[in-house]
Amino acid sequence: MLYIIMPVYNTEKYLDEAVGSLLNQSLSFEKHVMLHLVDDASGDGSYQICEAYRRRYPDNILVTRFERNHGVSFARNYALHHPSLRPDMIVGFMDSDDRLKEDALERVADFMDRYPDVNIAVSEIHYFGAQNAPSKLNGRFLEREVVDIQKDYRFPQYYIGGVFLRRDAMHRIHFNENMRYWEDALAVNQVILQQRKYGLARGAVYYYRKRKDATSLVDRSWRDPDRYSAFLREGYLGLMRYCRTRKGKILPYVQYVVAYHMRLFMMKSKSGILEEMMSPEQMSAFRRHVRKILRKIRPEIIVRIPTSLPIVEEMLSLRQGRPVRAKQIYTEDDCVFTLHGFEMGRLSQRNVKLIRRLRKKDSKKLAGMLWGRFDTPLYQMRETDYIFAEHDGQRIRARRYPCHKELYILGDKLRDYSYCGFAIDIPPHWERARFGIHTRGIDIRMEELDLRDAVSRPKREGARR
Repeated sequence: MLYIIMPVYNTEKYLDEAVGSLLNQSLSFEKHVMLHLVDDASGDGSYQICEAYRRRYPDNILVTRFERNHGVSFARNYALHHPSLRPDMIVGFMDSDDRLKEDALERVADFMDRYPDVNIAVSEIHYFGAQNAPSKLNGRFLEREVVDIQKDYRFPQYYIGGVFLRRDAMHRIHFNENMRYWEDALAVNQVILQQRKYGLARGAVYYYRKRKDATSLVDRSWRDPDRYSAFLREGYLGLMRYCRTRKGKILPYVQYVVAYHMRLFMMKSKSGILEEMMSPEQMSAFRRHVRKILRKIRPEIIVRIPTSLPIVEEMLSLRQGRPVRAKQIYTEDDCVFTLHGFEMGRLSQRNVKLIRRLRKKDSKKLAGMLWGRFDTPLYQMRETDYIFAEHDGQRIRARRYPCHKELYILGDKLRDYSYCGFAIDIPPHWERARFGIHTRGIDIRMEELDLRDAVSRPKREGARR
Protein backbone atom coordinates (compact mmCIF):
# COMPACT_ATOMS: atom_id res chain seq x y z
CA MET A 1 0.00 0.00 0.00
CA LEU A 2 1.26 3.48 -0.94
CA TYR A 3 0.56 6.34 1.48
CA ILE A 4 0.77 9.68 -0.35
CA ILE A 5 1.17 12.85 1.70
CA MET A 6 -0.13 15.97 -0.05
CA PRO A 7 -0.02 19.30 1.81
CA VAL A 8 -2.66 21.71 0.46
CA TYR A 9 -2.65 25.48 0.67
CA ASN A 10 -4.71 27.71 -1.63
CA THR A 11 -4.35 25.50 -4.70
CA GLU A 12 -7.97 25.12 -5.75
CA LYS A 13 -6.93 25.87 -9.36
CA TYR A 14 -4.64 22.82 -9.50
CA LEU A 15 -5.98 20.38 -6.93
CA ASP A 16 -8.25 18.43 -9.29
CA GLU A 17 -5.34 17.85 -11.66
CA ALA A 18 -3.04 16.70 -8.84
CA VAL A 19 -5.53 14.31 -7.23
CA GLY A 20 -6.79 13.19 -10.64
CA SER A 21 -3.29 12.05 -11.60
CA LEU A 22 -3.39 9.71 -8.59
CA LEU A 23 -6.90 8.43 -9.29
CA ASN A 24 -5.96 7.57 -12.87
CA GLN A 25 -2.80 5.59 -12.15
CA SER A 26 -2.24 2.27 -13.88
CA LEU A 27 -1.91 0.90 -10.33
CA SER A 28 -5.43 0.69 -8.86
CA PHE A 29 -6.06 3.64 -6.58
CA GLU A 30 -8.72 1.85 -4.52
CA LYS A 31 -6.59 -1.26 -4.03
CA HIS A 32 -3.13 0.21 -3.54
CA VAL A 33 -3.23 3.91 -2.54
CA MET A 34 -4.13 5.95 0.53
CA LEU A 35 -4.01 9.71 0.06
CA HIS A 36 -3.66 12.06 3.04
CA LEU A 37 -4.70 15.60 2.11
CA VAL A 38 -3.47 18.05 4.76
CA ASP A 39 -5.17 21.42 4.29
CA ASP A 40 -3.03 24.08 5.94
CA ALA A 41 -5.82 26.63 6.60
CA SER A 42 -6.47 27.45 2.95
CA GLY A 43 -8.44 30.61 2.32
CA ASP A 44 -9.89 29.51 -1.02
CA GLY A 45 -12.00 26.48 -1.94
CA SER A 46 -9.22 23.89 -1.49
CA TYR A 47 -10.68 22.32 1.65
CA GLN A 48 -14.09 21.87 0.04
CA ILE A 49 -12.44 20.09 -2.90
CA CYS A 50 -10.54 17.83 -0.47
CA GLU A 51 -13.76 16.95 1.35
CA ALA A 52 -15.51 16.13 -1.93
CA TYR A 53 -12.78 13.62 -2.76
CA ARG A 54 -12.92 12.13 0.76
CA ARG A 55 -16.67 11.54 0.43
CA ARG A 56 -16.09 9.90 -2.93
CA TYR A 57 -13.29 7.62 -1.66
CA PRO A 58 -13.82 7.29 2.11
CA ASP A 59 -11.60 4.21 2.38
CA ASN A 60 -8.68 5.74 0.46
CA ILE A 61 -8.64 9.45 1.20
CA LEU A 62 -7.98 11.04 4.58
CA VAL A 63 -8.43 14.79 5.06
CA THR A 64 -6.97 16.90 7.85
CA ARG A 65 -7.63 20.62 8.17
CA PHE A 66 -5.68 23.06 10.34
CA GLU A 67 -7.46 26.15 11.63
CA ARG A 68 -4.34 28.26 11.25
CA ASN A 69 -1.45 28.06 8.85
CA HIS A 70 1.56 26.11 10.11
CA GLY A 71 3.66 25.70 6.99
CA VAL A 72 4.40 22.80 4.66
CA SER A 73 6.96 21.17 6.97
CA PHE A 74 4.48 20.96 9.85
CA ALA A 75 1.88 19.46 7.50
CA ARG A 76 4.29 16.78 6.28
CA ASN A 77 5.49 15.94 9.79
CA TYR A 78 1.90 15.67 10.99
CA ALA A 79 1.02 13.19 8.25
CA LEU A 80 4.18 11.18 8.91
CA HIS A 81 3.06 10.58 12.51
CA HIS A 82 -0.59 9.92 11.78
CA PRO A 83 -1.95 6.56 13.02
CA SER A 84 -3.16 5.70 9.50
CA LEU A 85 0.45 5.33 8.33
CA ARG A 86 1.37 1.68 8.94
CA PRO A 87 4.94 0.31 9.01
CA ASP A 88 4.31 -1.89 5.96
CA MET A 89 3.32 1.09 3.77
CA ILE A 90 5.48 3.00 1.30
CA VAL A 91 5.14 6.73 1.93
CA GLY A 92 5.35 9.19 -0.95
CA PHE A 93 5.32 12.98 -1.17
CA MET A 94 3.45 15.11 -3.66
CA ASP A 95 2.60 18.81 -3.86
CA SER A 96 -0.98 19.85 -4.59
CA ASP A 97 -0.13 21.77 -7.77
CA ASP A 98 1.93 18.98 -9.35
CA ARG A 99 0.99 15.68 -10.96
CA LEU A 100 2.28 12.17 -11.65
CA LYS A 101 2.62 10.31 -14.94
CA GLU A 102 -0.06 7.62 -15.23
CA ASP A 103 2.32 4.69 -14.57
CA ALA A 104 4.54 6.40 -11.98
CA LEU A 105 3.27 4.50 -8.92
CA GLU A 106 3.40 1.18 -10.75
CA ARG A 107 7.05 1.81 -11.66
CA VAL A 108 7.87 2.79 -8.08
CA ALA A 109 6.18 -0.34 -6.71
CA ASP A 110 8.03 -2.47 -9.26
CA PHE A 111 11.34 -0.87 -8.26
CA MET A 112 10.69 -1.52 -4.58
CA ASP A 113 9.88 -5.18 -5.34
CA ARG A 114 13.09 -5.64 -7.30
CA TYR A 115 15.29 -3.92 -4.70
CA PRO A 116 14.03 -4.99 -1.25
CA ASP A 117 17.19 -3.63 0.41
CA VAL A 118 16.70 -0.08 -0.94
CA ASN A 119 14.41 2.04 1.24
CA ILE A 120 14.36 5.24 -0.83
CA ALA A 121 13.23 5.65 -4.43
CA VAL A 122 13.06 8.93 -6.32
CA SER A 123 11.25 9.89 -9.53
CA GLU A 124 12.37 11.67 -12.64
CA ILE A 125 11.42 15.36 -12.62
CA HIS A 126 9.81 17.06 -15.60
CA TYR A 127 8.80 20.72 -15.43
CA PHE A 128 5.51 21.86 -16.94
CA GLY A 129 3.43 25.01 -17.08
CA ALA A 130 5.50 28.14 -17.67
CA GLN A 131 8.47 25.89 -18.52
CA ASN A 132 8.31 22.50 -20.20
CA ALA A 133 11.54 20.57 -19.89
CA PRO A 134 13.12 17.65 -18.04
CA SER A 135 15.32 18.39 -15.03
CA LYS A 136 19.04 18.43 -15.71
CA LEU A 137 19.40 15.83 -12.97
CA ASN A 138 17.43 13.24 -14.94
CA GLY A 139 20.59 12.07 -16.69
CA ARG A 140 21.45 9.97 -13.64
CA PHE A 141 18.48 7.69 -14.39
CA LEU A 142 20.24 6.52 -17.56
CA GLU A 143 23.42 5.54 -15.72
CA ARG A 144 22.23 3.33 -12.87
CA GLU A 145 19.24 2.29 -10.76
CA VAL A 146 20.82 2.42 -7.30
CA VAL A 147 23.07 5.26 -6.15
CA ASP A 148 25.72 4.42 -3.57
CA ILE A 149 26.54 7.91 -2.27
CA GLN A 150 29.99 6.83 -1.10
CA LYS A 151 30.90 5.93 -4.70
CA ASP A 152 28.53 8.06 -6.81
CA TYR A 153 28.83 11.45 -5.16
CA ARG A 154 27.79 13.40 -8.29
CA PHE A 155 24.14 12.29 -8.11
CA PRO A 156 22.43 14.84 -5.81
CA GLN A 157 18.77 14.78 -4.77
CA TYR A 158 16.89 17.96 -3.79
CA TYR A 159 13.15 17.58 -4.34
CA ILE A 160 10.84 15.80 -1.91
CA GLY A 161 8.08 15.58 -4.52
CA GLY A 162 8.21 12.15 -6.12
CA VAL A 163 10.27 10.64 -3.27
CA PHE A 164 9.11 7.34 -1.79
CA LEU A 165 10.26 5.80 1.51
CA ARG A 166 9.61 2.57 3.32
CA ARG A 167 10.38 0.85 6.61
CA ASP A 168 13.29 2.42 8.43
CA ALA A 169 13.54 5.48 6.16
CA MET A 170 10.00 6.76 6.73
CA HIS A 171 10.48 6.83 10.51
CA ARG A 172 13.70 8.81 10.25
CA ILE A 173 12.68 11.66 7.97
CA HIS A 174 11.80 14.95 9.66
CA PHE A 175 11.24 18.39 8.17
CA ASN A 176 12.68 21.42 9.98
CA GLU A 177 9.60 23.55 10.72
CA ASN A 178 11.68 26.69 11.30
CA MET A 179 13.16 26.68 7.79
CA ARG A 180 11.40 28.46 4.91
CA TYR A 181 13.76 27.34 2.15
CA TRP A 182 15.52 24.06 1.35
CA GLU A 183 13.84 22.20 4.22
CA ASP A 184 12.89 19.41 1.78
CA ALA A 185 16.45 19.04 0.44
CA LEU A 186 17.82 18.97 3.98
CA ALA A 187 15.32 16.33 5.13
CA VAL A 188 15.70 13.99 2.17
CA ASN A 189 19.50 14.17 2.24
CA GLN A 190 19.61 13.44 5.97
CA VAL A 191 17.72 10.22 5.26
CA ILE A 192 19.93 9.41 2.26
CA LEU A 193 22.96 9.80 4.53
CA GLN A 194 21.44 7.38 7.03
CA GLN A 195 20.62 4.83 4.32
CA ARG A 196 23.86 5.36 2.35
CA LYS A 197 22.04 4.69 -0.92
CA TYR A 198 18.87 5.51 -2.80
CA GLY A 199 17.10 4.20 -5.86
CA LEU A 200 16.24 5.76 -9.20
CA ALA A 201 12.82 4.57 -10.37
CA ARG A 202 13.37 4.94 -14.09
CA GLY A 203 10.28 6.06 -16.00
CA ALA A 204 8.38 7.12 -12.88
CA VAL A 205 7.82 10.76 -13.80
CA TYR A 206 6.88 13.50 -11.35
CA TYR A 207 5.62 16.62 -13.10
CA TYR A 208 6.71 19.76 -11.23
CA ARG A 209 4.62 22.80 -12.08
CA LYS A 210 6.35 26.03 -13.03
CA ARG A 211 3.61 28.58 -12.53
CA LYS A 212 2.96 31.36 -15.02
CA ASP A 213 3.73 33.90 -12.29
CA ALA A 214 6.96 32.11 -11.40
CA THR A 215 9.13 35.14 -12.18
CA SER A 216 7.49 37.38 -9.58
CA LEU A 217 7.26 34.57 -7.01
CA VAL A 218 10.91 33.62 -7.44
CA ASP A 219 11.94 37.26 -7.43
CA ARG A 220 10.19 37.85 -4.11
CA SER A 221 11.74 34.77 -2.52
CA TRP A 222 15.22 35.73 -3.66
CA ARG A 223 14.68 39.19 -2.18
CA ASP A 224 13.83 37.72 1.22
CA PRO A 225 16.77 38.25 3.65
CA ASP A 226 16.05 34.82 5.19
CA ARG A 227 17.15 33.30 1.91
CA TYR A 228 20.73 34.21 2.67
CA SER A 229 22.57 34.13 5.98
CA ALA A 230 19.90 32.07 7.77
CA PHE A 231 19.60 29.78 4.77
CA LEU A 232 23.36 29.21 4.59
CA ARG A 233 23.49 28.50 8.31
CA GLU A 234 20.49 26.16 8.57
CA GLY A 235 20.60 24.67 5.10
CA TYR A 236 24.13 24.13 3.82
CA LEU A 237 25.95 24.19 7.15
CA GLY A 238 23.10 22.26 8.78
CA LEU A 239 23.54 19.39 6.33
CA MET A 240 27.32 19.49 6.73
CA ARG A 241 27.05 19.39 10.53
CA TYR A 242 24.60 16.49 10.33
CA CYS A 243 26.96 14.56 8.04
CA ARG A 244 29.99 15.21 10.24
CA THR A 245 28.06 14.06 13.32
CA ARG A 246 26.84 10.88 11.61
CA LYS A 247 29.87 10.00 9.51
CA GLY A 248 32.75 11.72 11.28
CA LYS A 249 33.49 13.84 8.22
CA ILE A 250 31.76 15.74 5.42
CA LEU A 251 31.35 13.17 2.67
CA PRO A 252 32.05 14.14 -0.96
CA TYR A 253 28.35 13.54 -1.67
CA VAL A 254 27.33 16.29 0.78
CA GLN A 255 30.06 18.58 -0.50
CA TYR A 256 28.70 18.14 -4.02
CA VAL A 257 25.06 18.60 -2.94
CA VAL A 258 25.98 21.95 -1.39
CA ALA A 259 28.32 23.13 -4.15
CA TYR A 260 25.92 22.21 -6.96
CA HIS A 261 23.09 24.13 -5.29
CA MET A 262 25.31 27.06 -4.33
CA ARG A 263 25.95 27.77 -8.01
CA LEU A 264 22.46 29.34 -8.07
CA PHE A 265 23.74 32.28 -6.01
CA MET A 266 26.43 32.85 -8.66
CA MET A 267 24.12 32.93 -11.67
CA LYS A 268 23.68 36.31 -13.32
CA SER A 269 20.01 36.75 -12.42
CA LYS A 270 20.42 35.78 -8.75
CA SER A 271 23.79 37.49 -8.25
CA GLY A 272 22.29 40.68 -9.66
CA ILE A 273 19.43 40.56 -7.13
CA LEU A 274 21.93 40.17 -4.28
CA GLU A 275 23.94 43.14 -5.50
CA GLU A 276 20.78 45.26 -5.67
CA MET A 277 19.43 44.43 -2.22
CA MET A 278 22.67 44.29 -0.23
CA SER A 279 24.86 47.12 0.93
CA PRO A 280 28.63 46.69 0.46
CA GLU A 281 28.89 45.70 4.14
CA GLN A 282 26.12 43.11 3.80
CA MET A 283 27.68 41.72 0.62
CA SER A 284 31.03 41.39 2.39
CA ALA A 285 29.35 39.53 5.26
CA PHE A 286 27.52 37.25 2.82
CA ARG A 287 30.74 36.50 0.95
CA ARG A 288 32.40 35.57 4.26
CA HIS A 289 29.56 33.12 4.95
CA VAL A 290 29.93 31.62 1.48
CA ARG A 291 33.69 31.34 1.88
CA LYS A 292 33.26 29.55 5.21
CA ILE A 293 31.16 26.93 3.48
CA LEU A 294 33.34 26.64 0.38
CA ARG A 295 36.42 26.01 2.51
CA LYS A 296 34.73 22.76 3.59
CA ILE A 297 34.45 21.64 -0.05
CA ARG A 298 37.42 20.21 -1.91
CA PRO A 299 38.47 22.05 -5.11
CA GLU A 300 38.33 18.84 -7.17
CA ILE A 301 34.63 18.58 -6.28
CA ILE A 302 33.88 22.21 -7.17
CA VAL A 303 35.40 21.84 -10.65
CA ARG A 304 33.12 18.88 -11.39
CA ILE A 305 29.97 20.99 -11.07
CA PRO A 306 28.25 21.29 -14.48
CA THR A 307 28.06 25.07 -14.73
CA SER A 308 29.83 27.94 -16.46
CA LEU A 309 33.55 28.44 -15.98
CA PRO A 310 33.23 31.91 -14.35
CA ILE A 311 31.01 30.46 -11.63
CA VAL A 312 33.56 27.74 -10.87
CA GLU A 313 36.34 30.34 -10.89
CA GLU A 314 34.41 32.57 -8.48
CA MET A 315 33.71 29.68 -6.11
CA LEU A 316 37.38 28.72 -6.08
CA SER A 317 38.40 32.38 -5.69
CA LEU A 318 36.14 32.83 -2.67
CA ARG A 319 37.44 29.59 -1.21
CA GLN A 320 41.08 30.54 -1.67
CA GLY A 321 40.69 34.21 -0.78
CA ARG A 322 42.42 35.23 -4.03
CA PRO A 323 41.55 35.28 -7.75
CA VAL A 324 41.61 31.85 -9.37
CA ARG A 325 41.42 31.54 -13.14
CA ALA A 326 41.52 28.56 -15.45
CA LYS A 327 44.79 27.66 -17.13
CA GLN A 328 44.76 28.23 -20.90
CA ILE A 329 46.64 25.60 -22.89
CA TYR A 330 47.16 26.47 -26.56
CA THR A 331 47.61 23.82 -29.24
CA GLU A 332 48.02 24.23 -33.00
CA ASP A 333 44.31 24.81 -33.52
CA ASP A 334 42.62 25.16 -30.15
CA CYS A 335 42.72 26.52 -26.62
CA VAL A 336 41.90 24.18 -23.73
CA PHE A 337 40.83 25.52 -20.33
CA THR A 338 41.72 23.45 -17.25
CA LEU A 339 41.33 23.74 -13.50
CA HIS A 340 42.96 21.30 -11.09
CA GLY A 341 43.71 19.00 -14.02
CA PHE A 342 40.06 18.87 -15.15
CA GLU A 343 39.13 20.09 -18.62
CA MET A 344 36.56 22.89 -18.39
CA GLY A 345 36.07 23.51 -22.09
CA ARG A 346 37.63 24.33 -25.47
CA LEU A 347 37.32 27.43 -27.64
CA SER A 348 36.65 25.24 -30.69
CA GLN A 349 33.43 24.05 -29.02
CA ARG A 350 32.08 27.61 -28.75
CA ASN A 351 30.61 29.88 -31.38
CA VAL A 352 29.77 33.47 -32.10
CA LYS A 353 26.35 35.01 -31.54
CA LEU A 354 24.95 36.85 -34.55
CA ILE A 355 22.53 39.55 -33.46
CA ARG A 356 21.28 41.45 -36.50
CA ARG A 357 22.38 43.57 -39.43
CA LEU A 358 23.59 47.02 -38.54
CA ARG A 359 21.61 50.03 -39.70
CA LYS A 360 22.83 53.47 -40.72
CA LYS A 361 21.79 54.87 -37.38
CA ASP A 362 24.07 52.28 -35.73
CA SER A 363 27.08 53.05 -37.91
CA LYS A 364 27.26 54.67 -41.32
CA LYS A 365 30.50 52.88 -42.15
CA LEU A 366 29.31 49.43 -41.04
CA ALA A 367 25.66 49.61 -42.15
CA GLY A 368 24.48 46.32 -43.68
CA MET A 369 27.15 44.25 -41.96
CA LEU A 370 26.31 41.46 -39.54
CA TRP A 371 26.70 42.49 -35.93
CA GLY A 372 27.76 39.80 -33.48
CA ARG A 373 29.57 38.98 -30.26
CA PHE A 374 31.93 36.33 -29.00
CA ASP A 375 31.14 36.70 -25.31
CA THR A 376 31.56 33.07 -24.30
CA PRO A 377 31.93 32.63 -20.52
CA LEU A 378 35.14 30.71 -21.21
CA TYR A 379 37.13 33.52 -22.71
CA GLN A 380 37.73 37.25 -22.61
CA MET A 381 38.96 38.45 -26.00
CA ARG A 382 42.14 40.50 -26.17
CA GLU A 383 42.62 43.67 -28.20
CA THR A 384 44.82 41.79 -30.69
CA ASP A 385 42.27 38.97 -31.22
CA TYR A 386 39.83 39.03 -34.10
CA ILE A 387 36.91 37.02 -35.48
CA PHE A 388 36.85 35.63 -39.03
CA ALA A 389 34.42 33.70 -41.23
CA GLU A 390 35.18 31.15 -43.98
CA HIS A 391 33.17 29.64 -46.84
CA ASP A 392 34.39 27.68 -49.89
CA GLY A 393 37.98 28.76 -49.37
CA GLN A 394 37.13 32.43 -48.95
CA ARG A 395 38.01 34.13 -45.67
CA ILE A 396 36.64 37.40 -44.30
CA ARG A 397 38.04 39.17 -41.28
CA ALA A 398 35.59 40.93 -38.98
CA ARG A 399 35.97 44.51 -37.84
CA ARG A 400 35.76 45.65 -34.25
CA TYR A 401 32.36 46.88 -33.03
CA PRO A 402 31.82 48.44 -29.59
CA CYS A 403 30.69 46.14 -26.78
CA HIS A 404 30.03 47.21 -23.21
CA LYS A 405 29.24 43.88 -21.61
CA GLU A 406 30.91 42.86 -18.36
CA LEU A 407 30.38 39.86 -16.12
CA TYR A 408 30.12 40.33 -12.35
CA ILE A 409 29.46 37.61 -9.77
CA LEU A 410 28.73 38.67 -6.17
CA GLY A 411 30.48 41.97 -6.79
CA ASP A 412 33.58 40.45 -8.43
CA LYS A 413 34.36 41.36 -12.03
CA LEU A 414 35.09 38.09 -13.82
CA ARG A 415 35.04 39.07 -17.50
CA ASP A 416 35.33 42.28 -19.53
CA TYR A 417 33.93 41.77 -23.01
CA SER A 418 35.07 45.12 -24.44
CA TYR A 419 36.75 43.45 -27.44
CA CYS A 420 34.21 40.74 -28.17
CA GLY A 421 31.89 42.78 -30.40
CA PHE A 422 32.38 42.61 -34.16
CA ALA A 423 30.85 43.53 -37.51
CA ILE A 424 31.44 41.39 -40.60
CA ASP A 425 30.50 41.87 -44.25
CA ILE A 426 29.18 38.45 -45.30
CA PRO A 427 28.36 38.13 -49.05
CA PRO A 428 24.60 37.74 -49.69
CA HIS A 429 25.05 34.35 -51.42
CA TRP A 430 26.66 32.75 -48.35
CA GLU A 431 24.10 30.51 -46.71
CA ARG A 432 26.59 28.95 -44.32
CA ALA A 433 29.89 30.02 -42.80
CA ARG A 434 32.43 28.65 -40.37
CA PHE A 435 33.46 31.26 -37.84
CA GLY A 436 36.70 31.29 -35.93
CA ILE A 437 38.86 33.36 -33.64
CA HIS A 438 42.47 34.36 -34.27
CA THR A 439 44.41 34.56 -31.01
CA ARG A 440 48.03 34.13 -29.97
CA GLY A 441 49.02 33.63 -33.61
CA ILE A 442 46.70 30.65 -34.25
CA ASP A 443 43.33 30.19 -35.89
CA ILE A 444 40.71 28.36 -33.84
CA ARG A 445 37.77 27.29 -36.01
CA MET A 446 34.37 26.64 -34.52
CA GLU A 447 31.21 24.93 -35.77
CA GLU A 448 29.65 25.96 -39.05
CA LEU A 449 26.61 28.24 -38.77
CA ASP A 450 23.54 28.32 -40.98
CA LEU A 451 23.27 32.04 -41.66
CA ARG A 452 19.61 31.73 -42.64
CA ASP A 453 18.77 30.58 -39.12
CA ALA A 454 21.36 32.63 -37.28
CA VAL A 455 20.10 36.07 -38.29
CA SER A 456 17.23 37.49 -40.35
CA ARG A 457 17.95 38.76 -43.83
CA PRO A 458 17.71 42.55 -44.36
CA LYS A 459 14.74 43.98 -46.22
CA ARG A 460 15.46 45.24 -49.72
CA GLU A 461 15.56 49.00 -50.16
CA GLY A 462 12.13 50.25 -51.18
CA ALA A 463 10.38 47.00 -50.29
CA ARG A 464 6.88 47.30 -48.89
CA ARG A 465 6.50 46.87 -45.16
